[in-house]
Amino acid sequence: MFGSNFLTFIKITMKKLFTTAFALLAFSLTYAQTNIPVNNGDIEDTTPMYQNKRNGDKWTIEGMWFNENSKPGKFDAANSGLAPDEGRNGSQAIKSKVINGTGNTAHVTLSFGDNDISSYGPGTYTFTFYAKSLKAPTERPFWIVCNAINGKKKNVTNQTLTVADNGGTVDWKGLENGYLKQSITVKVSDTTKAQNLRLQVQHARNTNTFWFDDFTLTKLD
Repeated sequence: MFGSNFLTFIKITMKKLFTTAFALLAFSLTYAQTNIPVNNGDIEDTTPMYQNKRNGDKWTIEGMWFNENSKPGKFDAANSGLAPDEGRNGSQAIKSKVINGTGNTAHVTLSFGDNDISSYGPGTYTFTFYAKSLKAPTERPFWIVCNAINGKKKNVTNQTLTVADNGGTVDWKGLENGYLKQSITVKVSDTTKAQNLRLQVQHARNTNTFWFDDFTLTKLD
């Protein structure tokens, strides 16, 4: 009914379709990603920033808090906190005003967590967030850290976690023009010990004002 050339064409076409389908399936399995729920990653909770007495009077919003590691402090709490309309696409962000920066990023740290990974197992995890600044940074403004925390709130980073990009992957040129993506990727070997991941963004190297938004945590494999 059909000529041999036509049947050959059909066979070749079907083979290509099956090959493409299997390739796409293999690609999707190889690069499967799981988005892990995080608390207030979009910074849309409207509870004002407050000093949390249960966490050493640290300035806190839902899901995150600021650590100050210098005296006198470099964090201007009175002019920081929730920033309506300053987030991505006109949403809400968290604002941090750094004063009298002295070159040490760790003098002010924004901590985000703790984020439960106990049911997701060992593997590679990436924290992602977006940041912008008031003034153009003259040098890299962020040092990004990820810590592993066990069920008793003890730090077990050294026993369970390897950082793929030490200090994180920081995009800062043009930060004054709008939000840029920042991230850190880690490999977790044991989630029976490392039950939670805590993101820390050190950002007090220079005097500036920063806004942070859209925190996410993804398991890459």
